Amino acid sequence: MVDGLVGFLQRRNVATLHLDKGAVIHALLLCRPSNRVSFADAMIWAAARSSRAEAVYSFDERFPEQGLEVRRNAPS
Repeated sequence: MVDGLVGFLQRRNVATLHLDKGAVIHALLLCRPSNRVSFADAMIWAAARSSRAEAVYSFDERFPEQGLEVRRNAPS
């Protein structure tokens, strides 16, 4: 499934709305090797990277940390 979505996104006539296409493709590839990163977490990661967020709050221990600070505790 991941490879099919990546192939679709690599078409010149396909755009991603408000997200960097490269970040979305990279996020999808995070789902493939281990199948431990969920599709939802991958898209949240892509949105955070596209918006240049520095940190993301997540209770999921498997949330991808590549290029982001993942905070496990809610801000006080």
